[in-house]
This record gives sequence, structure tokens and C-alpha cells, in this order.
Amino acid sequence: VEGRLREAEAKLAERAPGIAEALVPATAARDAARDGIHREWLNRYDDLRKKNMGVFGDVRDGVCQGCSVKLVPTELAEHRRGVATHYCKSCGRFLGELL
Repeated sequence: VEGRLREAEAKLAERAPGIAEALVPATAARDAARDGIHREWLNRYDDLRKKNMGVFGDVRDGVCQGCSVKLVPTELAEHRRGVATHYCKSCGRFLGELL
């Protein structure tokens, strides 16, 4: 087992520089895309990702499918009309598609 582990670590060490080089343009593109997004939304997104949670919660029959909490009807109406971007007050996920 230790021999296989050393083999796997060696293979990973060989690939690491190529992976790091490939990440440079992808990271730059991601950072450029973030520039036009409202800071509050980015903070919420980053917090959800740190918790390894889904970022979007689908809405079915007025209920967030991420946490099963019933959502406020006025926020649902605004979300349907595209007037505002809302998130679930319980789990923090952005409201996704209304099903």
C-alpha cells in the first residue's frame, strides 16, 4: 500500500506544474467575470461555496428545495417578474428556477 501511495504521489507531483499553468488563464477569466457582480452577492456565493453547499435552491410550490422552508410570497412574486434577485432567508441559497 505504501508503495502505491508513493507512486501516486510521484505522478501527482509530475502533473502539478501543468495543472497550475492551466489554472492561470481560468483564474484570470473568473476574476474578470466577478468584477461586474454586486459585492453582496459575491460574498454570499463565496460563503455558500466555503460551506460546500449548493448555491441555488430551486423553488417548487413556494418552497425552497434546498432547505424545505416556505418562502415569502412577495419575494416569490418579485423573483417571478425578474424585479429582484432574492435568496432563501433560511439556507441563504439564491432562488433558482421556479418549478
